[in-house]
Amino acid sequence: MANAALYRIITDKLVTLSFGDDIDYDTTFNLTQNLDANARSVLTGIIATLQNANNLTFEVEINNVNIKSYGPITGSERFNIQEVVKADLLKSEQI
Repeated sequence: MANAALYRIITDKLVTLSFGDDIDYDTTFNLTQNLDANARSVLTGIIATLQNANNLTFEVEINNVNIKSYGPITGSERFNIQEVVKADLLKSEQI
């Protein structure tokens, strides 16, 4: 039987990056063992600049593969992201 969707919450908390510090944010997570690695996945989240940004740029990577680059952002913004991740990028093990 086909599934409408399988999902895994990577994090459900606020992550704050401060300028002037190491601004990389890395996380590890486990995926379900019945992951269909041949299917594309969807990455979704919310991005908010809490202070006035000045030409802010950032990128989202999975396993050292650039998924999407954003910016430049100037000012305070809040927006949703939803990106399709290519097949075979996610693995059913800790990454």
